[in-house]
Amino acid sequence: MPAPAVGEWPAGAVVLWRYRRRDRISHVQTTRVVADTADWLALYWGEGYPRIESTMANGRALKDTPVPDRYLLPRVHQATAWRGPGSRVLCMVPRAPAQPTAADGQPAYSVWLMWEAGQPACYYINLEAPHQQWQHGDLRGVDTVDHELDVLVSPDRARWRFKDEREFEVATGLPGYWTAEEAARIRATAEVARARVLAGEPALDDWSYRPTSSWTLPKMPTNWDYEP
Repeated sequence: MPAPAVGEWPAGAVVLWRYRRRDRISHVQTTRVVADTADWLALYWGEGYPRIESTMANGRALKDTPVPDRYLLPRVHQATAWRGPGSRVLCMVPRAPAQPTAADGQPAYSVWLMWEAGQPACYYINLEAPHQQWQHGDLRGVDTVDHELDVLVSPDRARWRFKDEREFEVATGLPGYWTAEEAARIRATAEVARARVLAGEPALDDWSYRPTSSWTLPKMPTNWDYEP
């Protein structure tokens, strides 16, 4: 299935932001299109936006499950809604890299502007696989694979730090995750993405963004697990 053309998705359209693992969909977040441009695809979600979470089959909370068990034990899907850590999220997906960031030269991260209680919280650089954008009728989606490692940059760009480094190291080499060689490439991607943010990208980041007032909470489609 060919990817939708750049600029094809109208503002306000519902898009499924999906993470995959081991050829299986693990997380699904409903979003709305803010802008679809040659440089960035901008998606929004906030409090109450429906999502499908991947939770431990034994009922234990993911955060309370030690690593590497959280990566190896069975999981199940659970219908929930976005509840943070950011009360509002503007997710910016790069269309083209400043320099190659993956084996195939495609961008392998997204930049999330996150607000908490109405105030800018951070730039959240999510390291992930190159994105697969797809559409089936009125169903739209962006699929990727989370790489666990993240970079947090303060709203004024003065400070930054890695997040989940230990989890990233533990997952390296596990079945269905990344090799040591791929881990090095993921860290290199982190440096490229951080440099772009510190240099003033993405463009829609003056922290003045507000979702369109007419937008209602989207519904999670019954075919959220559609395979493009």
